[in-house]
Amino acid sequence: MRRGVLAMISCALLAPACADPSAGCVRLGPTGPTWCLLAPASAPPFQVLTEVILRHAGRQETLLVQVENDVQILRAAVLSPLGQRLALVSLRAGQIESERAGPTGEPRIGALLAMIQLTRWPLASLVPALREQALELFEVNGERRLRDAGGRLLASAECAEGRCRIALPELELSLELRDLPPAEPPR
Repeated sequence: MRRGVLAMISCALLAPACADPSAGCVRLGPTGPTWCLLAPASAPPFQVLTEVILRHAGRQETLLVQVENDVQILRAAVLSPLGQRLALVSLRAGQIESERAGPTGEPRIGALLAMIQLTRWPLASLVPALREQALELFEVNGERRLRDAGGRLLASAECAEGRCRIALPELELSLELRDLPPAEPPR
C-alpha cells in the first residue's frame, strides 16, 4: 500500500517537478513554467508536522509531512501515517536534494518544496521573486493564486488556522493540509 502512495505522489505531483534541481528550480506540471525556489533564509525559521490528504485520479492517500526551515536549509520528510519515512527532499545552498525509501528510481519531488513555499512563505518574499520568473502570485481573502504569464491558474491555496486546501488544476490534484500539535515531551 505504501509503495502505491509513493507511485501516486511521484505521478501526480512530483514526477514532473525537476527543471534544474542543481539550480533549485522545479517545473510546475508537465507543461508548466519553472519556479526557482527561494532561499530558506527568506522566511522565518519554523518546524511543523502536517497531515496531508492527497487526492488524484480517484484515489485518496493520507501522509504526514515533517517540515523544518532555518537560515540554511528547508527540509521536508514525507512519512507514512505510522511514521515510516517514504521520501526526504531538501533545499540547501541553492540545490535540491532528494532520497526515498524503496527500490525504484529517484523521485523528483522538488514541487513539494514549492507548495511549502506557496503556503508558508511571506507574500512579500514571494511576489518579487516569482515576478522575475514570469509568475504572478495574488492573495485575496486568505487565498493565494499562482498564475503563469498567460494567466493560466497553476495552483491555488486557501489557508486559515493551521489548515490549507491546495489545488493544482493542471495535474487534477488536490491536497488538504492540517498542522498537527507538537508532541508533548516525555515526563
